[in-house]
Amino acid sequence: MNEIAKAAGCSARRCNRYFENREALRIAYVARETHRLSESIDVDGIEDRAERLVAGIVTTLRLVRESPALSALVRDDRSPAGRRVGRAIRT
Repeated sequence: MNEIAKAAGCSARRCNRYFENREALRIAYVARETHRLSESIDVDGIEDRAERLVAGIVTTLRLVRESPALSALVRDDRSPAGRRVGRAIRT
């Protein structure tokens, strides 16, 4: 948490006030990144529902791959589910 606080430009005490532990901080960070990512997905011009779904999924996978924060969560060295998602993102 000390390194995270330093990178954020605040004290470790302040980080600990808002986040109980690293996992809580990680969850908050991923939530923020996924919200930011979701605002970048634009499928409004696609009429066909199946095409909209495919376009949304493809765009999401591309954006996750481009995001260091999110792509780090699905690298092959993570959980079995992360490995499956990681392989899907790279293909």
